[in-house]
Amino acid sequence: MESGGLGSGSVTYTINATKEVILSSGAFRSPQLLMVSGIGPASTLKENNIDILAGPYLLWTIISAGATQEFRTTRKGTLTNVGGDLLAFEKLPNGTLKSQTRSDLDATFGPDWPDVEILSLDAYTGRLDDFLLGAPDLQNYTAICIAIVAPFSRGNITINLSDTNNHPVVNRNWLGDARDREVAIAAFKRARAVSQAKEVQPMLIGSEAFPGDQVKTDEQILQVISSSSSTIHHAAGANRMGRADNPMAVVDSRGMSKLCERGLYRELGYPPQDPD
Repeated sequence: MESGGLGSGSVTYTINATKEVILSSGAFRSPQLLMVSGIGPASTLKENNIDILAGPYLLWTIISAGATQEFRTTRKGTLTNVGGDLLAFEKLPNGTLKSQTRSDLDATFGPDWPDVEILSLDAYTGRLDDFLLGAPDLQNYTAICIAIVAPFSRGNITINLSDTNNHPVVNRNWLGDARDREVAIAAFKRARAVSQAKEVQPMLIGSEAFPGDQVKTDEQILQVISSSSSTIHHAAGANRMGRADNPMAVVDSRGMSKLCERGLYRELGYPPQDPD
């Protein structure tokens, strides 16, 4: 195994195992690692002069190859559906929010900027902890999820020790601003209204699985939202981009780090960005 460090060159180590070695290189590199080791589709290995140890190696590889061939030849099959069939960006209907909240949204983000994103997902999302085994059973579920795309709440990242072996302290502060809580409740009701539309009802079986029809008041809705919300994919915007006179900005408009009294910041997560 070869290990390289910034400015320190590389060092080669020999590591011995007494039982087994588990290698993992992520979604794309792990299949590659298996194939170069001789585990994979025979035709691919032969083309690359790799001795075949075993194959095929993963169920999804077989399915993917068959589905790919079907799509290429007939334009049919599982690859014609990406899973999330529908999504929409929407400004919540007039009268949904308090007039001050609507005014603040339009003034801050612009009158043509959406309030929420509506996602139709083919899974039991529930509390977002397990899309398969978290469901009450193994029936087919669909979910209408809402993402707030014009939030006022701001979190922060700090440290409590100078040792980088310790994790930073992250304050997510989701729904910390009352206006975000108002939008979240209104968006929940909007999603429920979509599911109850007469055009949608024929495609559904039974009553609402989560959180259930018993959740009705704003307080109940907010409690469910607070206990079952998460980000979409990953966090972003931890290091602000802005002008030199913005004390919160870490990098300038070219992505260059900014000087401060005690040295130089070297940060990578540029947005959010000053509008000017």
